[in-house]
Amino acid sequence: MTSDNSLSFDVEAALASTPQVHSILRAMRSDKLKFWLVGGGARDILAGRKITDLDLVTELNPPLFLGKIGPGLGFSIFPLDVDRGFYRLTRKKPSPFTVDILRMHGNSIEEDLARRDFTINAMAIPLSTPLPSGSARSSIVDPFGGLGDLEKRILRPVTAHSLDDDPVRVLRAHRLALVMGLSCSQDMERMMAQAAGALGDVAAERILMELAKIMAHPQSHKTVAAMAHDGTLSAIFPEAKLEQTTMADKTLEAISRLDEALRNTAQSPYLDEPVGAGITRNEVVKIAAMLCYSRQEDGTELKRLAYKASRRLKAPSMAAKGVAAMAWGWRRAMVEPPDDGAVFDWMRVMGDWTEGALLLARSYSSVQKQAIVETFSSTVNRIAKQWIAAWPPGSPPITGQDIMATLDLAPGPEVGRLLAEAEKAAALGKISGKDAALAYIKGKKPGFRGSAYLES
Repeated sequence: MTSDNSLSFDVEAALASTPQVHSILRAMRSDKLKFWLVGGGARDILAGRKITDLDLVTELNPPLFLGKIGPGLGFSIFPLDVDRGFYRLTRKKPSPFTVDILRMHGNSIEEDLARRDFTINAMAIPLSTPLPSGSARSSIVDPFGGLGDLEKRILRPVTAHSLDDDPVRVLRAHRLALVMGLSCSQDMERMMAQAAGALGDVAAERILMELAKIMAHPQSHKTVAAMAHDGTLSAIFPEAKLEQTTMADKTLEAISRLDEALRNTAQSPYLDEPVGAGITRNEVVKIAAMLCYSRQEDGTELKRLAYKASRRLKAPSMAAKGVAAMAWGWRRAMVEPPDDGAVFDWMRVMGDWTEGALLLARSYSSVQKQAIVETFSSTVNRIAKQWIAAWPPGSPPITGQDIMATLDLAPGPEVGRLLAEAEKAAALGKISGKDAALAYIKGKKPGFRGSAYLES
């Protein structure tokens, strides 16, 4: 989108720039099919944005022609809703790409567009024949003024009941406003506030998908504040007490700092690691912040609340466990631990979410607490290096078999406890090598419980 809010586009050139798109168009045109580009694909082309997927509407029911087109171009065909004539074509090579093809609903393309959510998504570009250069604007089917709204950067609903028809559109409106730099019309803001409460009736998987897309944005804190203001956030996470209070203000400021911290570590492989359902650690850390920053419960109770909230949204197990672990551990990083042993015990509990918990602590802590968090973080880094060197993953100096042979023990929990004791001693630099580890466990009594620091 250009800076003066006017739009300049060459539809055919934009389509030709993506080989996957062009191959589909050539095949459909050769069969003389009548079809239109609609939805996000049409919107993004008209806004000068890169096409990430393609939404096509056809007069003909897709099964009548997809079998001749999809496989020959290397696409797999998946029926999403046979009754509605909704099919998806996907191809992973040379790069991932998705084409959704839907049978036209109603007697005209205008009737079909009337079913859509926002005016900027309710435009259609006819593609049955190539568009001559410069003719796209006059060819666009735009019954609701979407092109003008796109130029003005305004987000408006197609009808007065657009959000009531599908409350997840409230989240989609927040996402589009964030990603495309749009402002919601007054009617849209009023409708979003009214429809937010119905999000509880929407399939959790759909809510999580939209929420994750918002959290993936580097400026997501702006939308978190907007969602807190209009009731969207409390509908999704009643556990996140973000009413307009001093606590809410402090929480939103901390989430803003978290966004900044995550942007500064944007190239971290840790943050980019997927945890399931198209979600990465980056989004999980932000979800944990929304759930935890405004709560005052102790770690154990907050862990329970955070896990329950995550699973209610059908978050993948790894993500839900991550939210719960960070809920338990982030505040502990703002308290001066009694010794290195306590920090090691904390790291062992946190596991893969250690870095996430430290990010949460840094972003939330006051100036007075920053020094404690940095000291804690330095201790974590030092112990982590010692731990990996002394107890290499996959090749530890001793194993459970060594302990059973040395102490004449049968398999059981006692072996695991002794092995954990030896690992901790090695990580803290108290022992080194197999002989020292076996000598160490000979002097240990069974029943190790870990640090009292972790029990609060």
